[in-house]
Amino acid sequence: MQTTKNSIDDKFEKLDIAELQAKGSKSEGGVAKADGNMVAATSYDLTTPGDDGAIITISGNNVNGYTKKETSPDSYFEVNKEYYPDGNIKSKGLKFINGGFNKGTWYFFDEKGALTKSTNFDAPFKFTLENVMQFLQSEHIPLAKGPAKPDQGMVTTIWRNEGAQGPIWKIQWLKDKTKMPNTIEEIVLDGNTGKVTKRVDQKYNNS
Repeated sequence: MQTTKNSIDDKFEKLDIAELQAKGSKSEGGVAKADGNMVAATSYDLTTPGDDGAIITISGNNVNGYTKKETSPDSYFEVNKEYYPDGNIKSKGLKFINGGFNKGTWYFFDEKGALTKSTNFDAPFKFTLENVMQFLQSEHIPLAKGPAKPDQGMVTTIWRNEGAQGPIWKIQWLKDKTKMPNTIEEIVLDGNTGKVTKRVDQKYNNS
């Protein structure tokens, strides 16, 4: 199963603030700084098409910085990049779209653009996301690619967590939509072995 064609490197990069200001929608208002104090800020939002049907969105302000997200209809992942207010890269990595967790190695930079650390968010999980996807295939559980579509309803979601009992994966999917309420199934897998530790049906109004 193809997981992604996206790639992330540890190189410095800079957001084109001038282009964002020229092409994006602008708004004025108050925002909270990291210390909680409210200050005036200028915010911008811009959505543009990328290669192969990808959608690129940039949003943020001149106080807290900006976030750039790129989603492709043929990928399970979002390329996520955060920038300081001057446009210098702050962090970058992949996010799993239907779960929101950080995938693989992320890179973090200081305000001058120097790489300060890298974190492999997959390391605690010996049973990998790719293994989880293989499990879904064997169970005939669908997994959508790309961003959510209008009126799509519930899609299969995958979360992961490092709890006191060790790493786990949790899957929820629409098992039966032939009658109301629908039935969703929740499956929990051991993050080290892939063993199914929980499997339960729940009622759900899919709208």
